[in-house]
Amino acid sequence: MQRSGKVDLARVRHPLERVVFWLSVLVNAAIVGCAAWLIYMTPEWLGEHRAVSTLVRSIHAAAIATIGILPVLGVLRRGRWASYRETSVRLGRDQLPEISSIFVALCGAAGLDPPELYACPSKGVGVSTSLALTRDRRLVVLGPDLFQGMKALGDRADVLQFVLAHELGRLVLGHASWWEEGVLGYMKRIPLLRIPLLTVQTASRDRFAATLCPEAIRGLAFLASGGKLVYHVDVAAYVRQVMRDDTPSFWAWVGRLSSGDPHVAERIRHLYRHGFLDVDDDLARLSSGVPAPTAAASR
Repeated sequence: MQRSGKVDLARVRHPLERVVFWLSVLVNAAIVGCAAWLIYMTPEWLGEHRAVSTLVRSIHAAAIATIGILPVLGVLRRGRWASYRETSVRLGRDQLPEISSIFVALCGAAGLDPPELYACPSKGVGVSTSLALTRDRRLVVLGPDLFQGMKALGDRADVLQFVLAHELGRLVLGHASWWEEGVLGYMKRIPLLRIPLLTVQTASRDRFAATLCPEAIRGLAFLASGGKLVYHVDVAAYVRQVMRDDTPSFWAWVGRLSSGDPHVAERIRHLYRHGFLDVDDDLARLSSGVPAPTAAASR
């Protein structure tokens, strides 16, 4: 079995991820193939009708753009990598060591050399993201949404731990690689088509993070509340709310069409139902106020 330190990647990877990945690759290839067909095989008689000629020209332009952007993806990735490094603060022993120490402990627990770690002010980052150019050029970026309403770094250590572990999972599981973006670039931009892949990949990263972070539920509760409100949320009550699971599944799915990202409640239920978190232990601990062990302590 493939392992990353104490993390068994074969266990944390969603069992359907490989199947969904290759189906998504086929869909992505079909999109490119359709674009090529539209460029070279569109019947000439369509252009003779004024009512559709403008539409045909627009479709041709979009198809050419679809084909032409493929060679540019590598350049754009390099540009993002450079932009993160040039517009962000790099964290380490001499810069916000409280966060860096959490990150180093997680990397040690997972048996990884720590990637570069940055705090970026760009709203486009959201809570966090990561990027891998090569095995030696990988970085994790923390966005402004993670720090919104923060009183002190120590008050949000459990949230920071989960977010950092989740991004390490993105890197280790290959979700931030050249290959991932190259073969899935278009499909991931179509809301309906990307739902299955985002669902299984997010679950895999959550499973990776939960393996490293016994207090993962607090990190997920932050994603549901965020900012200043997280300091006032009763996490135990939130867990009970989530586990009631009384939202009709069809309407929950409809609610995802615009973004494709799994709902936080769905992510939490997955971790509990597959044994990566224990709902009874979490409720007992959260109700008593006893903190879970940290990644460093659990090594």
